[in-house]
Amino acid sequence: MLSAIKHNATEITKYLKDHKKAALITLISFVGLILGLYLVQRQQLLKSKAFTPEEILQIESNGQTLTYDSERGGYVTSLDNVKIKLQVLQEPTEQKTETTLPLPKSINDSNTPYSNFSLQKQPDGTVSIKHLFGISSHVWWIDSNPQVYINHFKNLGVTDIRLAVDWKRFEAVEGKYDFSMYDRVLPTLNNAGFEVTGVFVTVPAWVSSNPIGCGKEATQTKYCDLPESRMSQFRNAVREMVTRYPFITRWEVGNEPELWTHLGDNLNDYLKTLRVFYEEAKKMNSNIQVAAATLRGWDYYVAGMYDLAPDRPWDAITFHPYANFDRDGKIDPVNLASDDPGTDLRTKEIDKIRAGMVAKGDGHKPIWITEYGWDRLPEEQAKHFNALINWLSTRPWVTVAHIHMLHDTYDVGSPQHYGLTYLEPFKPDITSETNFKPKPFFYDAFKNHPRFISQF
Repeated sequence: MLSAIKHNATEITKYLKDHKKAALITLISFVGLILGLYLVQRQQLLKSKAFTPEEILQIESNGQTLTYDSERGGYVTSLDNVKIKLQVLQEPTEQKTETTLPLPKSINDSNTPYSNFSLQKQPDGTVSIKHLFGISSHVWWIDSNPQVYINHFKNLGVTDIRLAVDWKRFEAVEGKYDFSMYDRVLPTLNNAGFEVTGVFVTVPAWVSSNPIGCGKEATQTKYCDLPESRMSQFRNAVREMVTRYPFITRWEVGNEPELWTHLGDNLNDYLKTLRVFYEEAKKMNSNIQVAAATLRGWDYYVAGMYDLAPDRPWDAITFHPYANFDRDGKIDPVNLASDDPGTDLRTKEIDKIRAGMVAKGDGHKPIWITEYGWDRLPEEQAKHFNALINWLSTRPWVTVAHIHMLHDTYDVGSPQHYGLTYLEPFKPDITSETNFKPKPFFYDAFKNHPRFISQF
């Protein structure tokens, strides 16, 4: 028996030596067949599978290009040199109508009646929260294709549009005003039924004591200033602007002024411009509301304003509650209000500003949240948005809120994905050829969220 086994083993070894090349070819062919079947199956799976936003992000991070193909009705990517359609996985959405939600009492001043802030009470006792559905944008973007923007704003149910009016743009040359771009956009939005919240920002290079540094986009926040000798030109610019657009009755002075070395980082610099703007605006129209702005919040900014300005030249305080002062940062739980339902924003600071205003005798003045948002996947953005609106609904003293913004932005080297829509093509310049594709989850969350709540 043993000798037979040895004989067979010897014969097999001899056969393999004699047919080594044929065996190797057979093995390679077999492996090739298995790999071919795998690739075919993989392509079929990709074509038929619905992808979650997380899976799409994984594909993008692995170096694949993801674009929207309107003819094929979905997102496509080049994978294995084959253009494959990717369907985004979505939960079925129902047609929603405006409904009511219970209104919890505010943790700070639950007895503050809505009527103190002129919010719209309906005949059935519900309260409108449409003021929370504003959006932040830029005039030069809207000017590229105003009707497309207006169509999206109306479809989303936007009520208020926050837009910067740049002094450096409308008076680039001293004494020569050019409001042409603003004249095309601002009255058009007003005539379409939108409220406009204006933001007075920037100074022209010729105003600054460092015109070269101030004149460069990359260094303007570091070098732009407003010398006392130029204050008369500032007053003239404010009067020209406010008079030209009388339908704008809410003005914010400066955008995140703390980021400007000589126009806001020092509170005395900021209060100088704020006070002059307030005086001139009120001369033109006593009903105009002028807001002081902050990114940092109460301890680091607003409290100092109250200490340094007993005349209080503001009717409201605006705040941008981005997480950890960093638009891309995750929220530190210590910055969340005790009743925060998952906003991922600095809601505790909103309550702190409010408490400080009340303590200073300014409880009758509102807070405006003039920018907020998340650079996240659309499903996560939708979750945080719903949480924020529900939370803001319990704070009747927040009378304006603007989401940042309609679409993603492509800043060279720093693309941002805060938008309710994708840009296609995703390029720095927005033109009449640019398409806005609604993001799954997020776009519908803004559009379908209830606009009325019930009041206790």
